Amino acid sequence: MRGMALLLALAALCAPGAAEAYQGDSRATLFVGTTRFMASDASTYGTTFGFSWGYEVIDDLLWSFGAAATTTDGTVTSAGQKYPISAQTTTEQTGLTYYFNRSPTSLLIPFVGGGLSLMQYDIDYTFPDSQVGKTSGSGAGAFANAGLEIWFSRATTLILQYQAAAHEVRTQSGKTILVDSGGLLLSLRIGIRV
Repeated sequence: MRGMALLLALAALCAPGAAEAYQGDSRATLFVGTTRFMASDASTYGTTFGFSWGYEVIDDLLWSFGAAATTTDGTVTSAGQKYPISAQTTTEQTGLTYYFNRSPTSLLIPFVGGGLSLMQYDIDYTFPDSQVGKTSGSGAGAFANAGLEIWFSRATTLILQYQAAAHEVRTQSGKTILVDSGGLLLSLRIGIRV
């Protein structure tokens, strides 16, 4: 009997459903992804894990805030010698996302968004002639994203998006530069919208 109840609950959760979200809806999302962290003279690659919470301000326009932790590493070759480099960041961000083609029959919903962010960083780009060096601190920035939501039901959504960001970083020598980061994020949102 328990097996049948579990099967019915899973069927209800995964039953095909339309993309219905309305003003006043809120949603929480966990995500994981790949990241490329780029300074002007070197790049590192790694992973991102994060969380966001959003509120439907008006139909098709979502305000959200969230946080993400990223760890990247790599190597740089200079004068025939390899140097390990790395960057660890924590980012808080807030912004708006606009959804296209969302109707009671939509299953694929493209979106674009952007906003402001603050990044705490611990960067070790120590190698000869590095413009960044070894540094830590925090810097303001901005982000933009675009992607696609795939609705399996009202409670189950797969989200594929690309996000890019730029933040100010104070280098080891005290100079302020912009660093870029970007990557592909994959989210599976399961739950009840409230």
